Amino acid sequence: ILGLIRQRFDGVPHYLCEAKAEPGNHGLVQISPTLQATFANINQKHGGRKPHFVDIFLNTNKYKNWQVLYEAWLSEDGGRLYNKRNKGVLLEAPEGTKIEIPNDNFIWLSLYQIKILLHEDSWINPHIRGILAHV
Repeated sequence: ILGLIRQRFDGVPHYLCEAKAEPGNHGLVQISPTLQATFANINQKHGGRKPHFVDIFLNTNKYKNWQVLYEAWLSEDGGRLYNKRNKGVLLEAPEGTKIEIPNDNFIWLSLYQIKILLHEDSWINPHIRGILAHV
């Protein structure tokens, strides 16, 4: 699941992103979606902790006032990886909803800020671009 939470602050949409260090990242850290997890991670098959915010994306029906803005299966790297796909989800929380941020790796960014960061080499993870391309 590649999930992005959007919430408006003073009417301006912001996206909850995570700075993530992953093997293969150019420059080590990239700005990633709110949730970026395989089903093995989600189901804790390797014994790790459950990913932050996973319950929101798996149980959208519990969040009555939240809106699913986008949900679709996306091919991995434009279909370059055979039969690999990710579920892309964009959820909007009602303005003023209290969302607990688990650590300093998470930050709210406006679309303008994300666009500015796209000018930097490899700062924005391609999964954010894939989800926001449908907005």
